[in-house]
Amino acid sequence: MSPRTPHRLAHALTLSAILAVATPAAAWDEQMIYDTAAFANTTSVVSVAVASAMDGVYVTYEVADATAGTHTLYLNRWNGTAWWAAPVVLHSHVGTGLWIYNPTIAVRTGHVTVVAHNRNACAGGDVTGLAEYDYDTVTGLVDATRVIDSGCEEVGHAQLLWAAATSTYHVCWTRKTVALSDEVLCSTRPAVGGWAAATNLNGAGLALAQDHASLAVRNTNGSPRYAFHSRVAGGGPDADEAAMQFHGPGGTVTTQTAPSTGALPRARDQQRPFVAVSPDDRIHVAWEDRTGTDSIWYQRCQNATPLGCDADAEWELDPSAISGAGLGYARFPHLHITPNRTWVSFEQEVGGRTEVVAAHRCLTAAPADPWTVEDPNPAGLLDESTEEYGTPHLSSRLVPIGFVFQPGIPPIVQIVYGRELALVARRANAVGGLDAVLYTSLEADCP
Repeated sequence: MSPRTPHRLAHALTLSAILAVATPAAAWDEQMIYDTAAFANTTSVVSVAVASAMDGVYVTYEVADATAGTHTLYLNRWNGTAWWAAPVVLHSHVGTGLWIYNPTIAVRTGHVTVVAHNRNACAGGDVTGLAEYDYDTVTGLVDATRVIDSGCEEVGHAQLLWAAATSTYHVCWTRKTVALSDEVLCSTRPAVGGWAAATNLNGAGLALAQDHASLAVRNTNGSPRYAFHSRVAGGGPDADEAAMQFHGPGGTVTTQTAPSTGALPRARDQQRPFVAVSPDDRIHVAWEDRTGTDSIWYQRCQNATPLGCDADAEWELDPSAISGAGLGYARFPHLHITPNRTWVSFEQEVGGRTEVVAAHRCLTAAPADPWTVEDPNPAGLLDESTEEYGTPHLSSRLVPIGFVFQPGIPPIVQIVYGRELALVARRANAVGGLDAVLYTSLEADCP
């Protein structure tokens, strides 16, 4: 659970022309979120997350400053042509080891809400707090009064989302108790009010590791779907399984594992699952397969019932990995669903260099249909990195024409990640040095 130390947007006239023609895949446009070299090479981006709204793309990111001894959490917005004149400071820690890191972000009308880990007053070296920072887009004020977890155990891997169907925030995170004994915790709060007491998804905490919490909610009634990896054996290559829980009406809970075939433990080690729900309420999950060469796998549910997929036969498993052959590894999947496509971004190692790519295909694709894999920065020579946490790195938004959404206009997809500095700048940087970048592209049509 340790922290990883690692524009062209179409205008209204252009978008109106899209209505009459099919939209091919567009090039990715780059915007710098945080340029480390502009800050005297004493800072580095540690983590970054993205969410979208009608008025633009919101990014939150953490910056470590080796000179000032600070970790600062920022919020900024790209509206298609420009960033805010200055980013909003959500929170800052001063002093060696006083971290704030791995933010996760959600947007609702009038508010941008960020949840991040920080070190609270507990003794020891663990990062033990989980707090909320809510930015009011009308007043410009930040409410930092809500604390989600103030215990003295190490916490990590949080994901936050806003469920519009029920006007509810959902957040999940993991908390390490003793040795490998972990808890996967989730909580909710209304638009106005405090966080409810946390629910432990695995009861009182199992004797073996559970980690990397991810969540989604049904669009119809906001019932949650969770994913995390759970160690079902004491060790070995098949120790970790991607576990999923589906919560339905009346408190019903169904638990499945991925891939949903065969007895436990699975033939492969699954970690870092990421779950999402498509507009038709079907469940999708991507995960990291860690047997031999790490690779990215995916499966989806065939039905949209309140209980989700509660039988193995209801799942469609893609019979081949999303990540291609010849890679050193592929890891850290992030999953996002648009009205027409499934998107998975991940980090891969090619020829000794790490890069972040985005794979996508139509929601109507058959299980064995190929994925289109795009590199937003194909000419890049520097290492790129994404988060292993539930921190969202993918989002999408529709751009209105005259403040009205028109049918047939594809969304703009956004991806964020960290990119190392050029060698000369990196050698001069006291903390290693990562920039944060935003890439945007108009999604291709589906037949």
